Amino acid sequence: MRFLSLVFLLTLSLQIVAQQVIDIPWNVSLHAIPHLNSSAKESNLNLSTDGSELYFFSRRGGMTWSNRDSHEASLRHSDGDIWRSRKENGKWSLPLNLQYANNFFNQDEAQLIGDKLYFQDWTTGWETQDGPYYILDHHNFERKGLSSEICRFFIDNDFHATDGASFSNDGSLFYFTAGTNYQADMNLFFAKKINNKWTYPVLLNISTNNNERTCYITKDNNYLFFASNGYHQRNDLDIYYIALSDPKTIYHPTGAINDTNNNCGFIISSIDCSAYCVIDEDIYHVQFNTNKPSFCQTLHERKEIIHFETAKHTPLNNELKQLLLNVLPLKHQLSAVRIAAHTDKVGNSDYNEQLARRRAAEIKTILIKNGVRETIITTNSFGENRPLINTPTAEITNRRCEITLIYTATPALSE
Repeated sequence: MRFLSLVFLLTLSLQIVAQQVIDIPWNVSLHAIPHLNSSAKESNLNLSTDGSELYFFSRRGGMTWSNRDSHEASLRHSDGDIWRSRKENGKWSLPLNLQYANNFFNQDEAQLIGDKLYFQDWTTGWETQDGPYYILDHHNFERKGLSSEICRFFIDNDFHATDGASFSNDGSLFYFTAGTNYQADMNLFFAKKINNKWTYPVLLNISTNNNERTCYITKDNNYLFFASNGYHQRNDLDIYYIALSDPKTIYHPTGAINDTNNNCGFIISSIDCSAYCVIDEDIYHVQFNTNKPSFCQTLHERKEIIHFETAKHTPLNNELKQLLLNVLPLKHQLSAVRIAAHTDKVGNSDYNEQLARRRAAEIKTILIKNGVRETIITTNSFGENRPLINTPTAEITNRRCEITLIYTATPALSE
């Protein structure tokens, strides 16, 4: 760490004295999720805001661009990719490779915010592209570097490795772990977006002289989870967390979660408080057997439906008025908005797919103009493929946008 070196270590020595570590008993059961795991490494989990999509890093390979790690005797690891699973009827689907974000050299640390996918990529040229973190529009696949300041931070410090990243739900806070290489110890860093520009990252004062990996900020921005071996002085990682309002107190879960082996990558859904972590490179479901933990803020869900005339992307006016009457009182409580756009079967499927996209974009634009934050809105278009009713006389029912609102029970403070 050429740039941080002496100042970095002196600062750490002062900060660690100030930390208070408290053991917190967790009554949990751990369950491996076999169909998400492979014989290779899985890590760096992240959930969509509504808890319906799980993103993770895997070195399982199997793609046309995959290369086996020749430095490993078993050859079970390939260079890594981002994979995604969707929760369907309460169960996670078989994971799919996120091909539009992956290519050939370790894409990782994916997080969906609104319609933008944030991820890390060490592909050659990142230094001139404002990498190694990128933003990708998951509809038109346009990609751009996250920040020149964050890029400069990696160059200044000769950092060529990260192992965990998390953005706040509004895209304004950024936590990540970084170091000189993947075999070296890493530390936690933090940046903030001010006036639409990212600040130069700074060392987070919970970092130790040892190793920090993985991090996750809860969707309400109140808690930060991370893994470290610097507080209990053993080689394996344990999971810790802090309340961001009191970063001097570090909580250390005890029980099955940190019993043995490497424990890291803890994440938790704001919808149903279902939690997950990585133990020895496999994904586990963390089941709380007693009361929900204090850091779990349960959100609520409500669905609105709005319809359209044939071949039109502007909604029926009376239904639009009612939609706004229902949505706007909640706009400061909203954590996520999902827009799913559909068409009838008139016309060909390609046309209907484009029409559904225009409908989703129109509703998104209307919501933004009325004060809903763009970063919490996710859109999907299904064309004619998911009719509610399969009869020709019911086509107006199928010409619709379904708007799912995820919101807190207590009004959030207006910005």
